[in-house]
Amino acid sequence: MEIDSAHQIVYRIVLPFFIALGILINGLAIVVLARPRLRSARVNRYFLLLAISDLMVCFFYIPVATTITGCVFSSYTEAFYYAHFGWTFVGVSQALGTYIIVWLALDRFMAVWMYQLYPRLQKKPNVLRNRMIVTAITSFFSHLPYMIKAAVVCTVEGPDGADCARGEWDGITGYEYEFTKTWHKYYRVFFSLYIRWIPSVLMVVFNVGMIVAVVKGRVRHPKTQGKAAGRSEKKLIFIMIAITASYILFTLPITLYITGFSEKQDNRCGGEHPQEVLRGVGNVFQLIEHIIHVLFLLVLNHGFKQEIKILLGLEEAPARNNCAYESRSNTSMTGRTVVVSPGAQHIVSVPTGKQDESASNAMLEVDIDT
Repeated sequence: MEIDSAHQIVYRIVLPFFIALGILINGLAIVVLARPRLRSARVNRYFLLLAISDLMVCFFYIPVATTITGCVFSSYTEAFYYAHFGWTFVGVSQALGTYIIVWLALDRFMAVWMYQLYPRLQKKPNVLRNRMIVTAITSFFSHLPYMIKAAVVCTVEGPDGADCARGEWDGITGYEYEFTKTWHKYYRVFFSLYIRWIPSVLMVVFNVGMIVAVVKGRVRHPKTQGKAAGRSEKKLIFIMIAITASYILFTLPITLYITGFSEKQDNRCGGEHPQEVLRGVGNVFQLIEHIIHVLFLLVLNHGFKQEIKILLGLEEAPARNNCAYESRSNTSMTGRTVVVSPGAQHIVSVPTGKQDESASNAMLEVDIDT
């Protein structure tokens, strides 16, 4: 099959570069975030899971690149994998990462606006584990119909019904198979809502709520006042805004393609179709979205940056009896932010590792390492 230049550039040059970069960067992020000094903060456990899901996305993108998104197959097995699992495994991993971001944003939103409910919720056993189990199950089963409803066809039948020659298989993914059927039309609406629009709306609502909370002064740092406290608060907000903005921005091209141009076309691999150019750009941007999260942590998360320096031998590790990092302002970087409830007239400073029960109605501990 003749492949046009746009497909060759995107899937033979650009995409493999970002796949390799993503595997390298997210692998490094997993090693760093799994270290005890960072893993002890609750928010970093979410970032660790996010890095794992991003690594999975990069790994599952490999068959997309090797087959030039379903244009070239070396065997029936490769065509079968692409049709049934090629994009669906990518989609499951993306859904996991998307809802990890939603859970993370929800926690921050509840910490400042539902200060009485939030600590009770976090005290329940296995909150993170239960969330991830629900997320993994719903992400998998939302893609299951597309895994099942796919097909591999022979594009050129040999004499006497012989098997296809090399490269003449065509894998029709579940996103395209039976595209005009009624069930597919209705399921596409549900799928689009669950995968794209609902999490996007939730992220925006939660992040706007966080911004309003900071503007209204609902967030305080327990050990510092003034500029140092303001910087810590702003970093918290900046990380969430950056992750949300990158998700919306970098998934916009592929969302436009899926919404308006995803119907299967004849000779899509060699016809220089504008829709396929949009698809290629969307796939690249979508992959970049799963790489850029590490950049936000490196720039805005002091503990993450410091741990990388320690890992590379550029900085000495803190003494073992220190349970936390120290920031430049000599502030404990254990990841604790105090949320002051309405009517609280002062801020209570809480010793590391133990919270004063008498202050529980006036303040709330939130794990965040910035």
